[in-house]
Amino acid sequence: MLDDMSQWAFGLYKLVKVAVYPLTWIWVLLIVTVALLFCRQTSARLIMARVTACSALALLYGLSAGRLSDNLAGLLEQVYPPYHAEAGQSYDAIVALSGDFFPMGGMRPVAELSHASLQRTLCGAEAYAQGVSKKLVLSGGPGDSVEMAKLAVRLAVPEQAIVPEGGGRNTYESAKEIARLLGPQARILLVTSALHIPRAVSLFQNQGLRITPYPCGYQTAVEVGTWPGHELKMLLPDVEVLEKSTWAMNELVGLAVYRIAGKI
Repeated sequence: MLDDMSQWAFGLYKLVKVAVYPLTWIWVLLIVTVALLFCRQTSARLIMARVTACSALALLYGLSAGRLSDNLAGLLEQVYPPYHAEAGQSYDAIVALSGDFFPMGGMRPVAELSHASLQRTLCGAEAYAQGVSKKLVLSGGPGDSVEMAKLAVRLAVPEQAIVPEGGGRNTYESAKEIARLLGPQARILLVTSALHIPRAVSLFQNQGLRITPYPCGYQTAVEVGTWPGHELKMLLPDVEVLEKSTWAMNELVGLAVYRIAGKI
């Protein structure tokens, strides 16, 4: 299913990804709890309802408070060090991967890039300003790459230096498209979110590309293995912490799936 996906297979792939989200697990546990409570009561069903309810509560609290989310994110973000340009470094291209974008419609008067796409475009433009390459490839869906290109021009990247690549619907397809566009031995400065960089680097290297990672948009500054300080707010549930846990789990499971499929 991970090779040249049909529209149906791609939709199924996206649907399957939802199964790894913590909120999905919490919903399933709560649904099971409610179903058990509305069934004819037996001691075994009551015990099971208590177990599923407590599991949902523990999962929700553990992934939305404290430092567990920071440690999950750190497992990915600390794989590669921050990028620092060195004298004489050059690349065939800087490649910035898109995160997502929101099309015009409803109360949104114009198309807008997601926060991840904004960060990656900014980092790509910064790398271009450092003079490490004369080409900036903006890779993602057709809408993403076009909007990223508009922003890059506003950030003083010359229009002739920008190559929008709109053929890849996910990281794997983007890696294949970039290898076709630049050649399998191209030297690339790969710009994407620090959380996403381990999976992206592995997929691009699997296409024969020579990759230097440029992680940006860090989610945590906490070293793996550390635990909370004494701030009371760290003990309180936070939707942003749950979101961080969700994206970290998504990336960890994604790495496992691609490894099992032999793509990295």
